[in-house]
Amino acid sequence: MEIASVGVCFPFQAGGLCFPPNSLSTNVNPSVSYNQLKFSIQSAWFVKNLYSSAAACLLFSNLTACQALGNMCVMNMHSFSSMSVDACGLFNTIFRAKAALSSTQDISYWRSNLPWLYYGEEPGLAIRVLQTEPVPIRFSFRGKNKNTDFNLLAAVYNVRGDFLRWEQLGLNNLQLCGETATRQAAAFSFGTAYQQSCDLSVAELMSTYSEPLFYDVFMDLGGEEERKLFPLPTLVNNLQYNGQFINQESMKSWYLSRRLFLVDMLSGREKSTSSVPKVIRVATSIKIRFELVPDSKEGTVFPPLMSITYSDIPITDVSTQTVSATFAVQYEMNLNEFHIIMDIVLGVLGSLFLLNTLLRTIRWKRRFGSQIIDGETLMKFLLFAIGDLSNVFFFVTVGTAVYWLIFYKAQQTVTVVLPLPAQEERYKIFIGLAFAGKAVQFLQELRLQVTVDLFFIDWERPRCSGGLWKEKPAPGTGEPKSDSPPVSIWRTYFVANEWNKIQTLRQISPTFQIIAVLFFLEVLGFSNYALSEPVSTAERSPQAFTPPYSMTLRYGLASILWLCLGLLQVIYFTLYERFVKNNIHQFVDLCSISNRTGPLRSRDSSSANQFEQNTSVYNTMNHFLGSFIDHAYSEMDYIVKDKQLFETLLGVEPGEKSIFYNDEDFSFKDVLFYGNEATLLIFDTLFFCVVDLGAQSFVLAAVLTYVEQTIFSMIRQSLGRRNLINKTLVDNRFLI
Repeated sequence: MEIASVGVCFPFQAGGLCFPPNSLSTNVNPSVSYNQLKFSIQSAWFVKNLYSSAAACLLFSNLTACQALGNMCVMNMHSFSSMSVDACGLFNTIFRAKAALSSTQDISYWRSNLPWLYYGEEPGLAIRVLQTEPVPIRFSFRGKNKNTDFNLLAAVYNVRGDFLRWEQLGLNNLQLCGETATRQAAAFSFGTAYQQSCDLSVAELMSTYSEPLFYDVFMDLGGEEERKLFPLPTLVNNLQYNGQFINQESMKSWYLSRRLFLVDMLSGREKSTSSVPKVIRVATSIKIRFELVPDSKEGTVFPPLMSITYSDIPITDVSTQTVSATFAVQYEMNLNEFHIIMDIVLGVLGSLFLLNTLLRTIRWKRRFGSQIIDGETLMKFLLFAIGDLSNVFFFVTVGTAVYWLIFYKAQQTVTVVLPLPAQEERYKIFIGLAFAGKAVQFLQELRLQVTVDLFFIDWERPRCSGGLWKEKPAPGTGEPKSDSPPVSIWRTYFVANEWNKIQTLRQISPTFQIIAVLFFLEVLGFSNYALSEPVSTAERSPQAFTPPYSMTLRYGLASILWLCLGLLQVIYFTLYERFVKNNIHQFVDLCSISNRTGPLRSRDSSSANQFEQNTSVYNTMNHFLGSFIDHAYSEMDYIVKDKQLFETLLGVEPGEKSIFYNDEDFSFKDVLFYGNEATLLIFDTLFFCVVDLGAQSFVLAAVLTYVEQTIFSMIRQSLGRRNLINKTLVDNRFLI
């Protein structure tokens, strides 16, 4: 290298420095690739500084030049290619050339005088970095060792490679969206699921970030007195390795890096470093992910991962252009063991309930008198199985959600974190299966109730007037016709009216149930306990950050609250019916004390024949049933007894003789809403929860549940009334 007297540098000068010949290829590639836009540009900044920074770093180990070269590699998304003369290619050439130099902080990827940009190229290295050694820090939500905050520090460099300062991240630096300090600080409270999104003005970004700043991020483990820093690995989703976006594949293919920037207005300038940029790059998605160490009882986590996605934005109209940005902090744990336990519970409970399904089908066949397995039997088995399996899914999902609600909110040392939305997909399927199965069971019960055969047996024997039967002309013939003995119909009408009143009677008040649930959730603020944060209160300050709701916690809170209030209502109405008024008992008492009255017949002479025919059939059936109960048929005789324990548990009876059991529980209520309260309560619970999970609104779920209850109650009342008229020959004009 020679310097002439006139100040000319031979043979080569760049960036104000003289370099010896053949020290570094001068054929560098100062282009910046914008893969989202499918083109590259010759960056004015790279043209001016790439060669000089690389040469000064290689030859003179100039720290500032090495930092500047690393920054240009970061602006090129840390991407590798077969071309070794672009920014990242030159950096890696120098990195390998300095293999003999010592490392910084005993980190092999951090060479002396070089910035730490990569973790290495070994296959599976990301798994070893992220899931092998936990961070030496413990998190606890309560107690004397309470530790809920984590601090991030960054070494900040300008684009020229100068170290500027140490800066605490969190307030107006890592989060591009403007927000109050209180709400931004919530992002760094461990266990709080944080997400903030906004639309940013490109014009404001250009005025604020004229040059990019670069951050090497660390977690502060030791506080102010004894500061210990733990480096945070970074996953740049835009990174390309030989043309492939390897960081968008599985973890074993990831290529972890370190340095990051938020906004780059510089590398997209073509003509000069002061011209308007053709393209800008913005970190539109930044996510910090914590993973809990499996089976940890001490609140330890693996190294946090910072994932970044950059967006390439071509500049067209600066004054109107906007860009969307998101910052999030999420927590996750390995749920494989939990899923195995859930599958075992589902298998065991499913087997037990299917055994119950088989017993129910056998009981139905015995009472139906069928000896073969036909299509109707298989259909009955299928319907029973759907109802029983829906109960299994319901109990498992509610139990799981309540587990998360209790243990996540009440834990002292961090042992569990909430499932991520992606991890809840399997759980949502179980909830959907529970709701679908319970809907099928409910509709089947509704169909049976509105088509059931009803008989009101009149135990008072018909009597003649004056000891003689009367004859009267038959309609249309004038010939005398012998009347059947007059049978009182008023008692039947009276009893039928009472039956009609209790068809939709329930053991709870549906309206009160909905109002009470809404009161607890919205008025008392119980809904706040479903927020994705470890410590919740019913009252929240308007200035405080409100994390998103957890689907699992929301489902658990709504379902357990609905079931508890329903159970309390059942207990209350049981006591009320025991000591005050019981409509079912009153119906039985009414049947016992009914007195006969005068006969009633339709006044429409045109329907007299049909009336006579229906009455004859009805009277014949009633006469048969009455005679059967009076032991008139020896070949079909029966006995009356109390149920034995075995018969009560399994619901089966000996097959050699007909049996009438003493029915202290009034089993006829099974064809009423009253006797199916468990099915109705679970169906209403699932309906409310499914609507809420879809709409994220307890109020809307309550309104639609009220509409659902009203519609099905009207359907049951209307079709039940019609069935009552058709099966008992009661004139609809006498039903109130």
